[in-house]
Amino acid sequence: MKDDHPLACLQYREPELFRLYVSAERLHHEDPAASCVKLRAYAEAIVIKVCEKARLPVPKNFADGLETL
Repeated sequence: MKDDHPLACLQYREPELFRLYVSAERLHHEDPAASCVKLRAYAEAIVIKVCEKARLPVPKNFADGLETL
């Protein structure tokens, strides 16, 4: 992946987040529904990472995580 990608900083610091985002980006024309699923997984992963970094309890689901934050 090019280093000029808008989220290139994630490529090395948070490779799983970067992989999820790039997967969604690649699918958005071909299969928008699958792209939305990948973006949801990306958002869930971000919520979990933020909770971990803030030393908050890891949420059981996405809605609980958003509520916690």
